[in-house]
Amino acid sequence: MKKTEPREWQDFAQKAMELAGLSQVELGKILSKKLGYQISQGSIHSRIKGVHGKAPKADDELKAWADALKLDGQHRERFLRLALMESTPPGIRARLATIEVDLERLQRHLKAEKKRSDELSALVDCLRRELAKNTAEAASLVQRLQS
Repeated sequence: MKKTEPREWQDFAQKAMELAGLSQVELGKILSKKLGYQISQGSIHSRIKGVHGKAPKADDELKAWADALKLDGQHRERFLRLALMESTPPGIRARLATIEVDLERLQRHLKAEKKRSDELSALVDCLRRELAKNTAEAASLVQRLQS
């Protein structure tokens, strides 16, 4: 996973708003209704388009945004993660990015090891069948020789 850039939340929120078919005014109205206080079009604009726009920090407001934007599953998780990462100090973001890269590398390694393990299991099964077949043939041959 790549390092989270400062505007990533804003870009994601803008795209989600477009996909949900919402204008800034409409999003503001939905959020106002969900949260019980006024969220203006200007507030939406400054969060998404503003030079210093920031994701909402309050958990209930973030979840209201995700609901209003009709985000679920992976998209909702990414939206919330980007908002959290936005307020995370750069050094910690960099460390998390390194950990995520290491985790992905380990997951690939485990997948490769699982494949090798499956191949070895198949080979062992094949060898067992051959051994059983050869043992049966040898027993048959011994019986014929003894008769």
